[in-house]
Amino acid sequence: MGAGISQEQVAAHLSRQEALVRQLQAVVQLQGEVLEKAVAAQDSTAAPSSPGAPDAAAAKGSTTSAVPDDEIGGLERRARQSEHRKHTGEAVDEFEKAQGNITWTEPTADEERGFMATKPWLGAMAPPTGFSFGQSDSIPDKSLELHHVYGYRASGCRNNVIYVDSKTIVYFAAGVAIVHDLSTNTQKFFRGHTDDIVSIAYHPGLKVVATGEQGKVPAIFVWDVKTCQQLAKIAGFHKRAVVSLSFSENGSRIASVGLDDDHSLAVHEWGSGQSLATSKGSADRIVDLQFVGNKTADGNSHLITVGANHIKFWELNGNSLTATKANILEQGGQLQVFLVIAFTSLYTIVGTQGGEMYVFKGRTLFKIIAAHQENLFCLKGGLPGDVVVSGGQDGTVSIWNMASFKRMSQFNMNMQERPEALKTGTIAVRSVDALSPEDIICGTLSGTIYTIKTAGKKIVAVHKSHYGDLSAAQGYGELWGLSVLNRTTVSTAGEDGTLRLWDYTQRKETARLFLNGRAQCVACCPDGNFVAVGLQNGSLSVYRKEGTLLSSSAKVKRRIQSVRFSPSGRLLAAGSADNVIDIYDFDVASGAATYKGRLKGHNSVVLKLDFSEDDKYLQSCSQAYELLFHEVATLSQVTASRSLKDVKWATQTCILGWNVQGIWPLESDGSDVNSVSRSTGGQYLASAEDSGSVKLFRFPCVGGGLDRHGKLVRRPEFVVGTGHSEHVTELAWAQDDAFLFSTGGGDLSLFQWKLKA
Repeated sequence: MGAGISQEQVAAHLSRQEALVRQLQAVVQLQGEVLEKAVAAQDSTAAPSSPGAPDAAAAKGSTTSAVPDDEIGGLERRARQSEHRKHTGEAVDEFEKAQGNITWTEPTADEERGFMATKPWLGAMAPPTGFSFGQSDSIPDKSLELHHVYGYRASGCRNNVIYVDSKTIVYFAAGVAIVHDLSTNTQKFFRGHTDDIVSIAYHPGLKVVATGEQGKVPAIFVWDVKTCQQLAKIAGFHKRAVVSLSFSENGSRIASVGLDDDHSLAVHEWGSGQSLATSKGSADRIVDLQFVGNKTADGNSHLITVGANHIKFWELNGNSLTATKANILEQGGQLQVFLVIAFTSLYTIVGTQGGEMYVFKGRTLFKIIAAHQENLFCLKGGLPGDVVVSGGQDGTVSIWNMASFKRMSQFNMNMQERPEALKTGTIAVRSVDALSPEDIICGTLSGTIYTIKTAGKKIVAVHKSHYGDLSAAQGYGELWGLSVLNRTTVSTAGEDGTLRLWDYTQRKETARLFLNGRAQCVACCPDGNFVAVGLQNGSLSVYRKEGTLLSSSAKVKRRIQSVRFSPSGRLLAAGSADNVIDIYDFDVASGAATYKGRLKGHNSVVLKLDFSEDDKYLQSCSQAYELLFHEVATLSQVTASRSLKDVKWATQTCILGWNVQGIWPLESDGSDVNSVSRSTGGQYLASAEDSGSVKLFRFPCVGGGLDRHGKLVRRPEFVVGTGHSEHVTELAWAQDDAFLFSTGGGDLSLFQWKLKA
């Protein structure tokens, strides 16, 4: 036992290892369940469009499209996956610090053969001349401060952009709640969540926000909108996700709905944390929940829930909740998916799958208004003059006078986008809110938030983000491409088929280019004039920074996973899922890319590429844990890889190699880290993990090194940046290292981190 290490510390360390084993067992179990479902899905010839309402459209006898799968099933799939997500942010404890280092010796021939079978990168590594352990193991002298988030969660969530005042809005992306000052284009954050935020509520009188998350035991946080300080945390009752939230009229109570099999309902006094009542909600999915907001009932004890084939009116009596179903059919209504609730002074309004507004007086269906051509996704009531604002899947926002039941005006948000590029025809309005009938804000499925000034019919996009592939049947695509263009601009490219340029000093999108397919990766030429994009269809395209397409070629059949310019800009490399690397001569004057030849040797997808500082060599790593080295001039593999141990690499994005051995989390299986990036000045290394963590190390990042079994014997210390809720896919540094950028795959967000002393 090392000096100064107590038995209690040893016991704590062993306890953490046991917990990790249990987590791994849970992951294996989940993978088995997913496989069984996949097999079952292949055997199935047909499936209802949304659980609980397979014949809603047929019952209506209309051509109304079904509710998008993500609206009910998609969120549940993501929440189930989240229940088993592995978190890998455990700090290095004293027990681990006391562990020794590996003793590196040249591998024997037998060891070389063994490495090639299971851990081929181990045989390719060697310590650089003069290397000694421990020089860069200490915690970095910088921390990661979240500076700006270019993202908005529009899929699977609705009514999630909220006006606080004329210059302040609240919304969320990934695991971060964002308070956005529109006048300065700056953001503040609530960072209490550990997973995707999927629900939000706001009480304007108390100026407090409630946000709910997904996860195995999801929490509800109540926090101050001005200070972003936590006021309360409620957890322990709901499972899988908290999908709906509502404050009572006086703001002292918070009602919530979970994503468990019973879609359970709970009411809490959030100030004391006291649970007032809980109940099973419905066998079918509950899609919205609200305390009653009109004169027909008590806004502190009466609630309404809506969802698949049901509308229920609830009453809180003491510690019990009792429900009465709305009699929809006898009043001329039709069973379908009911999506959203709003109020006027006299009426309760429910938005439907068919695009209608069902108007209730008390608990009686009073009137049906044809409002939208497709799903009515969002409503805002409680406005002066009994005005209600609605938004639908048809991409329109309407303003209604509910005293006369007449439409006052309508705004077609499709005119603000290119729906044909979104592959859906419409952009779908997912959220509406208003300070008055003249001042409206809305969020769309295209990841954009707009303000609408109705008097002058002025529409302004105040926040933009990636939105994934909206045509995908089972999800919304991901974001993987990231590269810094120059001292003010960073580029991203994703499965929404767009290449975007962001001015990170002004914190806004400056250009958007629609591509001929889903993008997987992007690289910027060192001179800042050209951008190369690798697509999933195997195409490699080169653009001027202004957006002009210069060339496009397809040398492979499968996706291009990684693309990289050499330091001089005169070479361009593209690694693909065809297990090869294609090399191009690049003319930095004209932007012409001329095919030079191909590098072979990998047995799996080529994940990452790095050129040497002199353009002579290229290192690459693959999904099969291979680390290979190549001589570019001769297009040949350098098999004596350890002879290149002292080569200076212009970048370090390969996740395998001597100088990045220390990146692996505790009990890692080798798939936990998606990307690394060495800072421009060479002092730091950042890693992007499946857990959602962005970690900052000193460079080189070695720790105690990997032993002959590929096990890291001691991790170096690090700092963690949290906020991404799913796998972090890529990293890039500003040219002066003032900022680090990261992209989240499933959360479709670009995070801008400030390095803070």
